[in-house]
Amino acid sequence: MLSSLRVRWMNLPAAIADAESKPRQLDIAADVGLATPPTLISNDPSDVRAFAADVGRIIVKPLAEPIVHEGGGYTAVYTRIVASRELDSLAGVAATAHLFQAWVPKSYEVRVKTRKVASDAALVA
Repeated sequence: MLSSLRVRWMNLPAAIADAESKPRQLDIAADVGLATPPTLISNDPSDVRAFAADVGRIIVKPLAEPIVHEGGGYTAVYTRIVASRELDSLAGVAATAHLFQAWVPKSYEVRVKTRKVASDAALVA
């Protein structure tokens, strides 16, 4: 709906949606040759357990808006390591899809946003 307005855009709504989509960002990063960790998007606890058994230690991160409404208030949801003891229950996973990735030890952290500009190129910021 916003895209149908005849106005100038500083940031096109579709570009903002792409920039905020972790699956889309992973896809573009892989397309241009950047290394990406093994990733699972699922709401099935058995899939998550199998993924953890395959790749080892895993992290979970929100797929979309990292703010959730619970217990009468709002809570920020951050990327975190899934403790091995959590794999038995995985409470709440079935409620919605989550993004799980193999944990990668880091020396530093870099945030990358990509934008596909041609079939074989991407802008990275």
